[in-house]
Order: sequence, then structure tokens, then C-alpha cells
Amino acid sequence: GNDYRRLPAKDGMLPYQLPSCVQFVYADMNQAALDRLPRRVVPGTEHIPAAALTAHYSTGLVPDIVSYPELAMRLRLQGAHAVEGWLPPATRDEPRVNPLHRGAGQFPTIGRAALFGTFMDGIAPAVRDIREAIGKLSNSGEDLHALGGRPPRGVDVFVAFSVAGGTGSGIFYDYLHLIEDTLRHSTSLRLKIYPLVLMPSAFDEGLGGGPTAA
Repeated sequence: GNDYRRLPAKDGMLPYQLPSCVQFVYADMNQAALDRLPRRVVPGTEHIPAAALTAHYSTGLVPDIVSYPELAMRLRLQGAHAVEGWLPPATRDEPRVNPLHRGAGQFPTIGRAALFGTFMDGIAPAVRDIREAIGKLSNSGEDLHALGGRPPRGVDVFVAFSVAGGTGSGIFYDYLHLIEDTLRHSTSLRLKIYPLVLMPSAFDEGLGGGPTAA
């Protein structure tokens, strides 16, 4: 809070700016939803620069393919060894989600397929923002010292996702492994990951919740 800003050398911090030892990574297939996030985490647009110092928006989770049928066909042809155990075979009633950058349409399979489609050209786009967050954490010693903390012995990662939609429930398992692998190769600190799961009951019926979601 404001008490932190009164500490020595911290008077130049912006209102609503958090210490650099706290970093956020937002991952979504829906580009429009990601674009709205900077305005939703602060009370006014004038505070967006403060939030941007600790926020990272992962825009590299959707491959350069327009529709799910086209994506699924490419995965079956070029990545069969990686998707044969979970990607359904082509059918006439295959979901026609289009364009993919608007989200997974509440289909977890489409969310995971989009992530694997990105992997076809390497994992760099999917882990870019995770690495940027880790970089800022690595340089947060001054803020940790100001908070009265000792040299860090570990990193705590809280991964929040919903199982009522398509992106969160589709990518959470693989994304947890991306986070773990990226951190293991970036630091020798102890790592603990805490999944925070929003169940369908957290949403109103018709907005991701209700009996059909459960």
C-alpha cells in the first residue's frame, strides 16, 4: 500500500504500482479479452502504466491459422504423434470455431489444439511472457530488501484458471508444465506451483456455468 511508497527510494513509485517481486502473466486465446485486461486491473486508464510494470499479456498462444478444422487437419498431418491420444478424428459436425483469435468457443479441445498448433513452430511464443516475468523477478532484489525480506530461497507461482471455458480447461495442464520447465531452466531457487481452479459453479448459467458446464 501507500506505506511501501514511503520507504527510502520508493517515493517515485506510481499509485497502484506493485513491487517487482510480484509479476502477473495473463494467457488467453481471445485477443480482445487480453486487450481489455490492462483497463480492468486499475480504477482508471491513467493508472495503466503502473499496472504494465508487473503485467505480461501472452498473445502467442494462437497459431497463424484461421479456423479449428484447418488447425486440426494440420495437427493430424504434421503432429500425429503428439495429438493422436486426445485430438478427435475429423467428422462432419466438427466445431467450426472461426477465427481462433476470438477464443476457443468453450471447447477445451480447441484450446489445447491451438497451443499445440503454436508448438509446431517451437515453444518460444508460448513462453516469451513467462521468461519476461522471470527476468523481472530475477532483478527484484531491491524491492525484496525494502519489504524486509531475506534473500529469496524459492519462487511461489499461483496459476488461476477456469474449467468452465475452452482456453483455461484446454491449456492448463500443458501450461503448468511450460511454467515449471521454464523456471527450472532459469533459476536454482525452490519452486512451488499452486493451481487455483474456478469451477463451473462460480459462473452464472449461460455465462460458463450451469448444469451443462458441470
